[in-house]
Amino acid sequence: WGASLIGRWDEGRFTLHSLTGYEGNQRLVEDEGDATPKRLLYANWSDSSWQVSQEFNVEVVNHDDFSWQAGFYGLYEKVDALNTFNGALQRNNSQRFDQTLNSLAAYASGHYDIINDRNSFPGVELLRLSGALRGSRDHKFFYLESTLTCDDCDVAEIVRPESQAATWSGFTGDVMLSWNPIVRDSYDITLHAKFSHGIKNGHFNASLTNNPNPCLPSEPDCFQEPLLEPVKPEAINALEVGFDSSWMEKRILLSAAFYRYWYKNLQVFD
Repeated sequence: WGASLIGRWDEGRFTLHSLTGYEGNQRLVEDEGDATPKRLLYANWSDSSWQVSQEFNVEVVNHDDFSWQAGFYGLYEKVDALNTFNGALQRNNSQRFDQTLNSLAAYASGHYDIINDRNSFPGVELLRLSGALRGSRDHKFFYLESTLTCDDCDVAEIVRPESQAATWSGFTGDVMLSWNPIVRDSYDITLHAKFSHGIKNGHFNASLTNNPNPCLPSEPDCFQEPLLEPVKPEAINALEVGFDSSWMEKRILLSAAFYRYWYKNLQVFD
């Protein structure tokens, strides 16, 4: 369940917005993976989580050809999960992880109409420059333990209880130039070119259930390497060029675009 509270104050020269949110849930997913009438290989995925968020935003329209907005956003989230995997060979695995997230961000965006008069420059109805910038900081704490029990086993595989914390920060944004060469009641065309930079912060491997290099009882001096090493943040630069158009008094809409993405430290989920 969840709830939200929205506030708005229009002062005339600017408008203030406030958005407060809360969401909580409990989930249980029962999965059987042997594809037979018998209950042989099955898993129970269960978790409970809650989060609270707060956003403040100010919106300013100075003139018809210029407007901007800026804001601040904060989020706190808590997740507790318990997953069990029961196998046909009496190998039963239990995995538990807890995660907390503190996220803060500040952002600003706006647009400026370089030309907004069909009579000022031939072939240009509107020439608009717009952009956005966002800075964020995420701090994540993660705890994981996983045990495997089985019948007639000399050694039970285990992921020892381990906790790690990491902090990521960075900037994202975009800039776009749009151009309306002609606008009529029966048809209009808008051309645009946009460059964007985005990031997806790092995370911990919550699917880890087995230690690939466990220490054996016969190795008392074995050093256990940390397993919860966070992955690096993913970054992307994107270029988009395209157009939007309408014809026959907006009865026909036609759009096309070309995209090009450049990834760095691509995160892959298997």
